[in-house]
Amino acid sequence: MSSEVLIDFRMHRNSGIGRFITNLVGKLHSRGKNLRLLASSKDISSLTLSYPNAKISIFDTALFTLKEQLGHTAYRQPAIIHAPHFNHPILARRPDVLTIYDMFAFQYPGFFRNKRIAGLKILLPILLKRTKLVHCISKYTADCLVHYYPSVSPQIRIIHLGIESRFQPTESRPDSIDKPYFLYVGNLSPHKNLPALIEALALFSQSGCQYRLVIIGKSFKGQMQLLEELIRSRGLSEQVMILSGLNDQRLLEFYSHATALIHPSLSEGFGFTPLEAMACGTPALISRAGSLPEVCGDAALYFDPLKPEEIAARMKQIVLEKNLRQEMIERGKARAKEFTWEKCVDGIIELYKEAASKK
Repeated sequence: MSSEVLIDFRMHRNSGIGRFITNLVGKLHSRGKNLRLLASSKDISSLTLSYPNAKISIFDTALFTLKEQLGHTAYRQPAIIHAPHFNHPILARRPDVLTIYDMFAFQYPGFFRNKRIAGLKILLPILLKRTKLVHCISKYTADCLVHYYPSVSPQIRIIHLGIESRFQPTESRPDSIDKPYFLYVGNLSPHKNLPALIEALALFSQSGCQYRLVIIGKSFKGQMQLLEELIRSRGLSEQVMILSGLNDQRLLEFYSHATALIHPSLSEGFGFTPLEAMACGTPALISRAGSLPEVCGDAALYFDPLKPEEIAARMKQIVLEKNLRQEMIERGKARAKEFTWEKCVDGIIELYKEAASKK
């Protein structure tokens, strides 16, 4: 195995992809691995502080551009190349490991920019033919990838992601809410299926239960306006709170004291937030879709994401059945402990060794 690992770090601010890149690089660096990171010039000072032993190469080319496909001189050096996204340059040396998170752009093309869709359909098949090993973050992602590209199956290795150790219960409570509440954490992308959650809250409230719903997440292409209009039309303006930009402590407070997390997504490549809630001692009500059953196992209560009445029934169940709620809390804590970044990076290092053994 080459002594150096080359990773494109430029997407470290992108939600799920960014968390994988940041935790991967952090764990590799702490283990004394010889790293070379391709990064934007604006990140050089912070990277130098965070990873003083890593070699940093400036790569200011914009993502998904023709210029990016020319590559970088660093790709010519002997190294294990880990491409954390499908935009690995065509003219660069082929990657040893390619990470695939999901196939949403194929499943829900209307949710993405045309440039991204075009880039994916051009670059991904080329990259899959060139890369030695493909890291999928769940079996669900692997199955979706094989559906579109059957020939890639022998190259696929499944390694789950992890959650940070900071997700622990806290006694401190959120000071901005005075009633029991359900919680959603994640962006407002259409595939997150938040309109169904609002409809479920309306049904749940008809039973006389006065619970709030706290939504924590960034907007997505005008989805905030659509969501707010639905909330008003259902007479729920006083019950729903939408927040974003919370610091780590406030997020832990909301996680730790929610009646339950509700995750109504139509699809997930992995799904961080249910595990984060479980780690904080909060039960999770989860969509029976995508990788969520694979990741959450028997530690969550499931519903059909297309049926708001099922979501409402689970909400009522977790409120009324105290013994069940406690059982799900205990199962959730145990389940969350199975997903660590240490375990994930152990698996990635094994991929590097396997890739290095291939001609």
